[in-house]
Amino acid sequence: VKERPVVTRLLLDNEVLEGTIPMELSGIAFEFLEIISMSNNTLKGSIPSSLGTFYNLQELNLRENQLTGTLPTELEELLNLEVLNLDRNSLTGSIPWEFNSMHLLEELSLFDNSITGSIPDTMEQLRNLELLYLENNELTGTLPSGLSKCTRLRELRLRSNLQLGGTIPPSYGDTLVDLVVLYLDRMALSGTIPTSFGKLTKLQDLQLYENNLGGPVPTELGNLQELQWLYLDSNYLNGSVPVELGELRKLRFLYLSENGLVGSLPQQLGQLTMLEMLRLHKNDLTGTIPQQFSQLEKLTVLELSNNYLTGTVPNSFETLARAVELEFHDNRLTGDMPQEICELVTTNGGADGLFLVRLIADCEEVSCSCCTSCT
Repeated sequence: VKERPVVTRLLLDNEVLEGTIPMELSGIAFEFLEIISMSNNTLKGSIPSSLGTFYNLQELNLRENQLTGTLPTELEELLNLEVLNLDRNSLTGSIPWEFNSMHLLEELSLFDNSITGSIPDTMEQLRNLELLYLENNELTGTLPSGLSKCTRLRELRLRSNLQLGGTIPPSYGDTLVDLVVLYLDRMALSGTIPTSFGKLTKLQDLQLYENNLGGPVPTELGNLQELQWLYLDSNYLNGSVPVELGELRKLRFLYLSENGLVGSLPQQLGQLTMLEMLRLHKNDLTGTIPQQFSQLEKLTVLELSNNYLTGTVPNSFETLARAVELEFHDNRLTGDMPQEICELVTTNGGADGLFLVRLIADCEEVSCSCCTSCT
């Protein structure tokens, strides 16, 4: 008797596939499938519930198609599944609470869909989960504190769920110590930034912008020595800019704009020699611009506008040869714009061929013939 061939992998990515996924796969011993990958096609229709019968499946990847309908609860039968990637489709409905049975799941990616409802509390049982991507959906409710039990999480991305709110559970900082990426921006979060986030010492990317967060910027964030991106803008944060942020020597992007921060600019920020963008505009900052900012030689964008800064623009800023945008307007600055900065507003450019294309000041108070715009 001729044996049927055994197929363990069905790899059909980028094959311009159209139509629907067959409800039944027959003719070959598909029951031994370990990987089904049909990403980046134009498949339509719903996800067949019969996929829940492929009990040996370890990876199901249907990302970047045009799939509709809800997530089949039958997928709960895939007890060997390690990767479930359904992002960038048009899926609706809620995340089935039954998915808690997939104890081996390491990656759950559902972003860029239209999924509604809350994040199931049962998700805390997915103790092997390393990557959780739920951003850009229509999730509601609050952040489940139970996610803090998923202690292997390396990336937690919940951004752009505009009605997902509540407070940030402090337990996230206590237990999710392997986090490298945390995206909780463009949500409806309130309360404060937990001081426990200072324990997330592997964190490289922390984005909490466009929420309703208040309170101070935790000084404990200065412990995050691996941090490269820190976006806290467009909230209601108050207090001063912590001097401890000057310890983040790998930081490349620091956004604290559009808050209610007060006090002076810490000269310690001049120690952030890897910094490329520093945005502090639209706060209530006072005092002078630190001379130490001239040490930020990799800076391309410096936005200090719409504060209450006094004094002059430092002459030492000639070192900002990579700057393409400097904004000093709507402050209380006086004096002359340093000629060394004016020389960057040329087609000759500064370092790496870059040249200053946006230089804005209050030209009635700051004499600036080279400004690209005056207020």
